Amino acid sequence: SLGTKCPQWHVDHVPVRWIQSLLGPGCELVVGNIEQGIEWDLINCLNERQSNHDDMDDDDDDDDVVAMSVQDRNQVLVKDRIAQIYQGKEMEATLLIGNRWADHAKDSTAVPPVVHK
Repeated sequence: SLGTKCPQWHVDHVPVRWIQSLLGPGCELVVGNIEQGIEWDLINCLNERQSNHDDMDDDDDDDDVVAMSVQDRNQVLVKDRIAQIYQGKEMEATLLIGNRWADHAKDSTAVPPVVHK
């Protein structure tokens, strides 16, 4: 099927993921200096909320971010004027490190998860 499957900036809860667009552009990902332009606290908090969606006791400070449109939320999560964004090309395969990479890597200190949408 066509269209963006995950329109919000996020990291995957897997060691590594292969993403390949067979038709049209591929996913967007943040490259370069990961300290610049990424709101890690918010990304981690929203990812935690999604993985624990049964938790009804959410009085977190990120409620206002959750209430935003996806477009507005994306602008808060990744500052695209600062961060370097790469758009995958049609048929191009992309391997993305997820936040569970450390469970399988010998040295996990140098490889952070890839923020993408």
